[in-house]
Amino acid sequence: MARDREYYNSLIKRGLYSLTYIVLSSLYPLTNKLTGRERELTTALDNMIPFNKYFIYPYVYWYLYVAAFFIYFLLCDEENYYKMLISLNVGVVISYMIYIIFPTTVPRPNFDPGGGLVGFLFKFVYSNDNPYNCLPSIHVLNTMTIAIYVQKDKLHLNKTIKILSIISAILIIYSTFAIKQHVVLDAIAGTALSFGIYGALHLKPYLAKKKSMQEVSNVQ
Repeated sequence: MARDREYYNSLIKRGLYSLTYIVLSSLYPLTNKLTGRERELTTALDNMIPFNKYFIYPYVYWYLYVAAFFIYFLLCDEENYYKMLISLNVGVVISYMIYIIFPTTVPRPNFDPGGGLVGFLFKFVYSNDNPYNCLPSIHVLNTMTIAIYVQKDKLHLNKTIKILSIISAILIIYSTFAIKQHVVLDAIAGTALSFGIYGALHLKPYLAKKKSMQEVSNVQ
Protein backbone atom coordinates (compact mmCIF):
# COMPACT_ATOMS: atom_id res chain seq x y z
CA MET A 1 0.00 0.00 0.00
CA ALA A 2 2.80 2.41 0.89
CA ARG A 3 4.50 1.65 -2.41
CA ASP A 4 1.26 2.28 -4.33
CA ARG A 5 0.74 5.56 -2.49
CA GLU A 6 4.29 6.62 -3.30
CA TYR A 7 3.77 5.78 -6.98
CA TYR A 8 0.52 7.72 -7.25
CA ASN A 9 2.00 10.71 -5.44
CA SER A 10 4.89 10.67 -7.88
CA LEU A 11 2.46 10.34 -10.78
CA ILE A 12 0.46 13.35 -9.63
CA LYS A 13 3.67 15.34 -9.28
CA ARG A 14 4.71 14.42 -12.83
CA GLY A 15 1.28 15.36 -14.12
CA LEU A 16 1.49 18.76 -12.46
CA TYR A 17 4.90 19.39 -13.98
CA SER A 18 3.43 18.67 -17.41
CA LEU A 19 1.43 21.88 -17.01
CA THR A 20 4.66 23.79 -17.64
CA TYR A 21 4.65 22.58 -21.24
CA ILE A 22 0.95 23.37 -21.65
CA VAL A 23 1.48 26.91 -20.37
CA LEU A 24 4.50 27.51 -22.60
CA SER A 25 2.67 26.12 -25.64
CA SER A 26 -0.26 28.44 -24.96
CA LEU A 27 2.09 31.39 -25.48
CA TYR A 28 2.73 30.44 -29.12
CA PRO A 29 -0.01 32.73 -30.55
CA LEU A 30 1.87 35.71 -29.09
CA THR A 31 4.78 34.99 -31.44
CA ASN A 32 2.68 33.83 -34.38
CA LYS A 33 1.95 37.32 -35.69
CA LEU A 34 3.08 39.42 -38.62
CA THR A 35 5.84 41.86 -37.67
CA GLY A 36 6.85 43.12 -41.09
CA ARG A 37 10.39 41.81 -40.65
CA GLU A 38 9.73 38.24 -41.83
CA ARG A 39 12.19 36.54 -44.14
CA GLU A 40 11.28 33.82 -46.59
CA LEU A 41 13.67 30.86 -46.53
CA THR A 42 12.31 28.82 -49.42
CA THR A 43 15.02 26.88 -51.27
CA ALA A 44 15.18 25.04 -54.59
CA LEU A 45 14.57 21.80 -52.70
CA ASP A 46 11.34 23.18 -51.27
CA ASN A 47 10.18 24.07 -54.77
CA MET A 48 10.82 20.48 -55.86
CA ILE A 49 8.54 19.07 -53.16
CA PRO A 50 4.99 18.92 -54.58
CA PHE A 51 2.04 20.17 -52.59
CA ASN A 52 -0.19 17.31 -51.47
CA LYS A 53 -3.27 18.10 -49.45
CA TYR A 54 -3.60 14.53 -48.18
CA PHE A 55 -0.48 14.95 -46.08
CA ILE A 56 -2.64 16.97 -43.74
CA TYR A 57 -3.40 13.60 -42.14
CA PRO A 58 0.14 12.85 -40.89
CA TYR A 59 0.50 16.53 -40.04
CA VAL A 60 -2.38 16.46 -37.54
CA TYR A 61 -1.45 12.91 -36.49
CA TRP A 62 1.44 14.72 -34.76
CA TYR A 63 -0.91 15.60 -31.90
CA LEU A 64 -1.67 11.93 -31.24
CA TYR A 65 1.97 10.88 -31.70
CA VAL A 66 3.29 13.37 -29.18
CA ALA A 67 0.45 12.84 -26.70
CA ALA A 68 0.66 9.02 -26.77
CA PHE A 69 4.36 8.79 -26.02
CA PHE A 70 4.22 11.71 -23.60
CA ILE A 71 1.65 9.76 -21.58
CA TYR A 72 3.76 6.60 -21.83
CA PHE A 73 6.82 8.27 -20.33
CA LEU A 74 4.70 10.01 -17.71
CA LEU A 75 3.28 6.69 -16.54
CA CYS A 76 6.20 4.33 -17.07
CA ASP A 77 9.56 6.09 -17.05
CA GLU A 78 9.94 8.87 -14.49
CA GLU A 79 13.61 9.64 -15.16
CA ASN A 80 13.29 10.02 -18.92
CA TYR A 81 9.92 11.73 -18.55
CA TYR A 82 11.52 14.65 -16.73
CA LYS A 83 14.39 14.82 -19.21
CA MET A 84 11.96 14.76 -22.13
CA LEU A 85 9.78 17.42 -20.50
CA ILE A 86 12.82 19.63 -19.96
CA SER A 87 13.81 19.08 -23.60
CA LEU A 88 10.38 20.08 -24.86
CA ASN A 89 10.20 23.16 -22.61
CA VAL A 90 13.70 24.37 -23.39
CA GLY A 91 13.10 23.77 -27.09
CA VAL A 92 9.93 25.86 -27.08
CA VAL A 93 11.57 28.71 -25.16
CA ILE A 94 14.56 28.80 -27.53
CA SER A 95 12.19 28.70 -30.50
CA TYR A 96 10.25 31.69 -29.16
CA MET A 97 13.48 33.63 -28.71
CA ILE A 98 14.51 32.90 -32.30
CA TYR A 99 11.06 33.91 -33.56
CA ILE A 100 11.48 37.31 -31.93
CA ILE A 101 15.03 37.85 -33.18
CA PHE A 102 14.72 36.24 -36.61
CA PRO A 103 11.07 36.10 -37.77
CA THR A 104 10.37 34.08 -40.91
CA THR A 105 7.44 33.27 -43.16
CA VAL A 106 6.35 30.49 -45.51
CA PRO A 107 4.26 31.20 -48.63
CA ARG A 108 1.07 29.17 -48.62
CA PRO A 109 -0.56 27.79 -51.76
CA ASN A 110 -3.69 29.48 -52.99
CA PHE A 111 -6.12 26.58 -53.22
CA ASP A 112 -9.56 25.51 -52.15
CA PRO A 113 -9.31 22.55 -49.73
CA GLY A 114 -12.95 21.76 -50.40
CA GLY A 115 -15.23 20.01 -47.97
CA GLY A 116 -14.96 16.75 -46.13
CA LEU A 117 -12.38 15.86 -43.52
CA VAL A 118 -9.42 17.17 -45.54
CA GLY A 119 -11.04 20.56 -45.94
CA PHE A 120 -11.96 20.71 -42.26
CA LEU A 121 -8.42 19.85 -41.15
CA PHE A 122 -6.84 22.41 -43.48
CA LYS A 123 -9.16 25.13 -42.24
CA PHE A 124 -8.35 24.16 -38.66
CA VAL A 125 -4.58 24.21 -39.21
CA TYR A 126 -4.46 27.35 -41.37
CA SER A 127 -6.80 29.31 -39.10
CA ASN A 128 -4.93 28.39 -35.91
CA ASP A 129 -1.36 28.68 -37.19
CA ASN A 130 -0.38 31.71 -39.25
CA PRO A 131 2.55 31.28 -41.68
CA TYR A 132 4.89 33.36 -39.52
CA ASN A 133 7.80 32.46 -37.25
CA CYS A 134 8.52 29.05 -38.65
CA LEU A 135 12.22 28.48 -37.93
CA PRO A 136 12.79 26.27 -36.08
CA SER A 137 9.70 24.16 -36.67
CA ILE A 138 8.21 23.24 -33.29
CA HIS A 139 6.32 20.48 -35.12
CA VAL A 140 9.65 18.93 -36.10
CA LEU A 141 11.38 19.82 -32.83
CA ASN A 142 8.81 17.97 -30.72
CA THR A 143 8.58 15.06 -33.15
CA MET A 144 12.34 14.50 -33.08
CA THR A 145 12.52 14.91 -29.29
CA ILE A 146 9.85 12.26 -28.79
CA ALA A 147 11.42 9.99 -31.42
CA ILE A 148 14.86 10.18 -29.76
CA TYR A 149 13.52 9.19 -26.35
CA VAL A 150 11.45 6.39 -27.86
CA GLN A 151 14.55 4.93 -29.52
CA LYS A 152 16.51 5.18 -26.27
CA ASP A 153 13.79 3.49 -24.19
CA LYS A 154 14.90 0.27 -22.51
CA LEU A 155 11.80 -0.55 -20.47
CA HIS A 156 8.70 -1.52 -22.40
CA LEU A 157 8.88 -0.28 -26.01
CA ASN A 158 9.73 -3.12 -28.37
CA LYS A 159 11.45 -2.99 -31.76
CA THR A 160 8.17 -2.84 -33.68
CA ILE A 161 6.98 0.22 -31.78
CA LYS A 162 10.34 1.91 -32.29
CA ILE A 163 10.21 1.25 -36.04
CA LEU A 164 6.67 2.60 -36.21
CA SER A 165 7.84 5.66 -34.29
CA ILE A 166 10.56 6.32 -36.87
CA ILE A 167 8.11 5.91 -39.75
CA SER A 168 5.65 8.23 -38.01
CA ALA A 169 8.34 10.84 -37.44
CA ILE A 170 9.41 10.73 -41.09
CA LEU A 171 5.82 11.12 -42.33
CA ILE A 172 5.11 13.95 -39.89
CA ILE A 173 8.24 15.87 -40.86
CA TYR A 174 7.63 15.38 -44.59
CA SER A 175 4.04 16.49 -44.16
CA THR A 176 5.24 19.92 -43.01
CA PHE A 177 6.79 20.34 -46.47
CA ALA A 178 3.99 18.68 -48.44
CA ILE A 179 1.27 20.99 -47.13
CA LYS A 180 3.67 23.99 -47.31
CA GLN A 181 3.51 24.71 -43.60
CA HIS A 182 7.30 24.72 -43.28
CA VAL A 183 10.41 24.75 -45.44
CA VAL A 184 13.42 22.43 -45.27
CA LEU A 185 15.52 24.86 -43.24
CA ASP A 186 12.79 24.99 -40.59
CA ALA A 187 13.02 21.21 -40.20
CA ILE A 188 16.81 21.20 -40.14
CA ALA A 189 16.79 23.81 -37.38
CA GLY A 190 14.15 21.89 -35.39
CA THR A 191 16.10 18.64 -35.73
CA ALA A 192 19.41 20.23 -34.77
CA LEU A 193 17.83 21.88 -31.74
CA SER A 194 16.26 18.63 -30.53
CA PHE A 195 19.57 16.73 -30.77
CA GLY A 196 21.46 19.64 -29.24
CA ILE A 197 19.23 19.78 -26.17
CA TYR A 198 19.28 16.00 -25.80
CA GLY A 199 23.07 16.00 -26.00
CA ALA A 200 23.36 18.79 -23.43
CA LEU A 201 21.15 16.92 -20.96
CA HIS A 202 23.08 13.68 -21.34
CA LEU A 203 26.62 15.05 -21.65
CA LYS A 204 27.42 15.04 -17.92
CA PRO A 205 26.18 11.46 -17.30
CA TYR A 206 28.09 10.32 -20.41
CA LEU A 207 31.33 11.93 -19.25
CA ALA A 208 30.88 10.50 -15.73
CA LYS A 209 30.34 7.01 -17.16
CA LYS A 210 33.33 7.36 -19.45
CA LYS A 211 35.52 8.52 -16.53
CA SER A 212 34.35 5.60 -14.42
CA MET A 213 35.20 3.13 -17.19
CA GLN A 214 38.66 4.66 -17.57
CA GLU A 215 39.29 4.38 -13.82
CA VAL A 216 38.28 0.72 -13.86
CA SER A 217 40.51 0.14 -16.86
CA ASN A 218 43.45 1.81 -15.13
CA VAL A 219 42.97 -0.31 -12.02
CA GLN A 220 43.03 -3.48 -14.11
